Amino acid sequence: MEDGAGAKDSGATEHDAAAAAALRINWASCYVPLHDHDAHFRITKRGVLGVADGVDTYAEYGVDTGTFCHGLMTSASTEVVGLEPSTRVYPCALLEWANDETTASDVRRHRRS
Repeated sequence: MEDGAGAKDSGATEHDAAAAAALRINWASCYVPLHDHDAHFRITKRGVLGVADGVDTYAEYGVDTGTFCHGLMTSASTEVVGLEPSTRVYPCALLEWANDETTASDVRRHRRS
């Protein structure tokens, strides 16, 4: 995956392994589908998580916010799962890629009933 600036990643380094071993996050989630505008994912093996929260204001622009945030998190998590284990994940690049994938699915024009 590129770093968002167009540079290709050359894989994990010894420094990366030391940093990853030093950093841990314990988390849990509870999803309350009040308006269904939020979504999240977690891939423990890769140490990656994503949260789409606060996208409900996009409804003003005709975006189906529930479909958009769920599509965004699905695209992002699918991309991470498909990467080689040694590939770094750059959050900005991942989010940009997931956004492109999600908007290409035309969620702006399709509202859920």
